[in-house]
Amino acid sequence: MNKVKSDIKICVAYSSGGHGQQALQLTELYNKYDFFYFIKKDEINMTKKLGARHYYNYTLETYINRSKMSYLVWPVTFILFSLNFIKSIYVFLMEKPDFVISTGSSSALPICIICKLFGKKVVWIESFAKVNKPGRASKLAYYISDLFIIQWKELEKFYPKAVYGGSIY
Repeated sequence: MNKVKSDIKICVAYSSGGHGQQALQLTELYNKYDFFYFIKKDEINMTKKLGARHYYNYTLETYINRSKMSYLVWPVTFILFSLNFIKSIYVFLMEKPDFVISTGSSSALPICIICKLFGKKVVWIESFAKVNKPGRASKLAYYISDLFIIQWKELEKFYPKAVYGGSIY
């Protein structure tokens, strides 16, 4: 699909696994615009064929196994979140996106926060895997999002201002 000439720039931010699969379901939507990915490094093979620019965020899973070193989870999470926040500032200033679309999870939060602080729009799509209870990162994203989309009606009780969009698949 050819990109439409547009002044709109989109940051597509997500972590690995199903979050990436869900973000790629929206390719036809954001491929019409100037966009770039802010993703975990091992996700590049999924997005390389689209020819977009890539920046890498930091995720907990890359550095620590939660079950074996549980005493390190919170300190390492704080450090990685801080590094990701700093990198998000850099990426934001380099790219100057008009808004960010994210399918989660926590590694995408810093770029969403930065965009919000600079008056840009944030669109957060709660994970398809979250049917009966909200995700941890989504609980914060709900309050900073301009548009918060859920894929299951069961989540309306947790997110009263959310928009039910149905399945992304």
